[in-house]
Amino acid sequence: VITDSSATDSPQEDTLTVVPHFVIGTPVLAGPTTSTAGQASTAYSIASYTGVSNPAPNDLTYQWSASPSTGVSFSAATAATTTVTVASAGTPKIKCVVSSAKSTPGSSTSNAITLTAS
Repeated sequence: VITDSSATDSPQEDTLTVVPHFVIGTPVLAGPTTSTAGQASTAYSIASYTGVSNPAPNDLTYQWSASPSTGVSFSAATAATTTVTVASAGTPKIKCVVSSAKSTPGSSTSNAITLTAS
């Protein structure tokens, strides 16, 4: 309850709803930069965040992707940790977008590393 005793018409009371905005920061990806084509890599995960002011770990969503995406698969493309398999030799960029589903306005950030599969 907010009270304003300096109001000219008399003190007024009202309820103010506060919706937090979670600032995620830039995710730092942990995982290999080389792999053998056709074999699953070791796991990728978010090692830490840089520039974080108030992350909300229980509110975060994850989306892993690769560019180019042909022949690249993820064991869990929407989890905090995933394993990547590259079908043939190449250098796909592995990216994770981290979002805050509940904050208003929404917040998201991403980072990527290049994986060399030979």
